[in-house]
Amino acid sequence: MHFSFVLSYCAIIFAVKMLDTGLISIIQLIVSWAAAFAFGYIGLDTLMGTTSDLSFRLLAGIICTLIVGLAELYFLVVGMHSMDNASKKTN
Repeated sequence: MHFSFVLSYCAIIFAVKMLDTGLISIIQLIVSWAAAFAFGYIGLDTLMGTTSDLSFRLLAGIICTLIVGLAELYFLVVGMHSMDNASKKTN
């Protein structure tokens, strides 16, 4: 009975660590997208020293978010692919 308790406890700890890793990745993705949008919406206006209309600011924010979002998703997929290859090599 003691062995099964330790085994189930280790499984729960492993599941929580994996959940934490996934949550950290999602939070990092959201923060990166928010920062990219803020840069495009506010930062470009500040760097140019002019005030643009709302449509240009929104478009700049969305374009910056798309660029950063695609880069983040690319690195996320490459990282998952490398983890998958590493697990196949160990088996």
